[in-house]
Amino acid sequence: MIITAFFDIGDVLLTIHPERVVSELSRLAGVSEELVDNVLSGEIHDAYERGDLTDSQFYSGVMEELSPVHTLNQEQFFSCWRGMLGEETDTLSYALSLTDSIPVWLASNTNRHHIYEGGVARRLEGFTGAVYSSDVGSRKPDERFFRAMLRRAGASAHESLFIDDRIENVTAAASLGIRAIHYSSHDRLLDEMKKIEIII
Repeated sequence: MIITAFFDIGDVLLTIHPERVVSELSRLAGVSEELVDNVLSGEIHDAYERGDLTDSQFYSGVMEELSPVHTLNQEQFFSCWRGMLGEETDTLSYALSLTDSIPVWLASNTNRHHIYEGGVARRLEGFTGAVYSSDVGSRKPDERFFRAMLRRAGASAHESLFIDDRIENVTAAASLGIRAIHYSSHDRLLDEMKKIEIII
């Protein structure tokens, strides 16, 4: 019996467009898209999403690796950064509808800038609560994220459902006894949900 659900955000509830960020930073900083992609895929990004870096530290660290002469300022940088967030998906309204029956939580690797300045918190109102990597100090698929997720929700693993588009996160959740669905599309999710007993 499932009595608590957890939904990832990126490409599940909101589309994300990292390619926009890479393209625009490449253009403004005058460096290759490959370099931007490598920097934003590295440890500095992970540290930022664990909450280890402030906005200013993240900006300075990225720009130091991209272009020591800092060809764009912090405001321009974060304007690009917010461009990652895209449209709401059909799954968002579906996830919110489940809150009539059970607690439904957000569970996402994300940073405070996207949450508060990018509008994630405002756009995703109505959920029972949220577990963000930048608040708990660890990122999926680290099992510490999932343990913090369950703790915050006061939920047990075997009565919880976790939905994410990244297979490594789904596998990690399942290894802890959490019922997990690998999200590939809204229609596929609905098919999977028909197989699950949810308390009403």
